[in-house]
Amino acid sequence: SSLAFAGCTKLASVTLGEKVKTIGGNAFANCPYLPSIDLKNVSSLSDYVFNGCTSLTSITIPKTLTSCGSTGSFKGSSIKTAVIEKGIAHIPAYLFYNCTTLESVTIPEKDDTLLDGYKIYSNAFCNCTALKNVTIPQSVTQIYSSAFYDCKSFTKVTIPNNVTEISGKGFRV
Repeated sequence: SSLAFAGCTKLASVTLGEKVKTIGGNAFANCPYLPSIDLKNVSSLSDYVFNGCTSLTSITIPKTLTSCGSTGSFKGSSIKTAVIEKGIAHIPAYLFYNCTTLESVTIPEKDDTLLDGYKIYSNAFCNCTALKNVTIPQSVTQIYSSAFYDCKSFTKVTIPNNVTEISGKGFRV
């Protein structure tokens, strides 16, 4: 639920149960000593979930994740590196929106069991001003509007031949 552990300034470890599917807004806000969290079966992250989590510098996004809050689940965190699990159906809109500390992200190829085209939805990495380069997997077919908008530190972007659509402002830097 929202604000579940907000302000628990000494919280250093969290184990989520298998049935936890949604994490509410600001759930772990201002937990400066939380170094990691396993999001294993989570399908939805709300806004500012990890705001003020200054010890949380890396994260693995589970393949079960389908939606994120529209103002950024990782905004205000100190995430520098992210790995997205293989098997995710699409890169959700607003996944790392306003995560200004994110420097590198690993986006996997689409899992062979998924039938639909692999998509990076709107604002997924918008305003990730520290993100330096990204390799978009061959299986990505669409990149929606503002997916990489304002990624001012980009030095290299590789867009595969399978991409058939890049919507407005997809890569404005």
